[in-house]
Amino acid sequence: MTQSNIAAPAIRIESASNVVPQSLPKDLGFGRYFTNRMFTQRYSADLGWHDAAIIPYGPLRLDPAAQVFHSGQMVFEGTKAYRRPDGNLNLFRVERNAERFNRSAVRMGMPAVDESLHLHAIAELVRLEHRWVPDQAGASLYIRPVMVSMGGSTERRTNGLKRVRRSRRFPATCRSSASR
Repeated sequence: MTQSNIAAPAIRIESASNVVPQSLPKDLGFGRYFTNRMFTQRYSADLGWHDAAIIPYGPLRLDPAAQVFHSGQMVFEGTKAYRRPDGNLNLFRVERNAERFNRSAVRMGMPAVDESLHLHAIAELVRLEHRWVPDQAGASLYIRPVMVSMGGSTERRTNGLKRVRRSRRFPATCRSSASR
């Protein structure tokens, strides 16, 4: 990961446990060992994207009428952070990841994200959780950016597909074995 001269967008960072499992099985599998933190950001038609934060990993609260449950309006992507032999980290094609994420969002009637904030959020999350990136050859820290449509609690409740007025995105990270 490299630093740039461009001012990074503001992301609030909440304290979280720094516990890293000391001994993990050789086969990390996929989606079994999540890190201590996740990025989250809210969207509303009135405010646009706002409230960018890296928070402790945990459950999300969703209205049962949220569009994601009734029309499947959500997008996700995947990328990885690898540990190099010198101990530093590389992010795998995160720029293309952000481009694909936005193309998918637009197709689903969802708001595009600011790609520079998207990239900064991933880099900052990986920086904070760097101890979770495995040392095993071929293993990685898997990064799963997700956006779900949240409409339902303040809008007229409906099960129909419609332009999204509220969304939430949350890249979360987990260890992944070489087989993933």
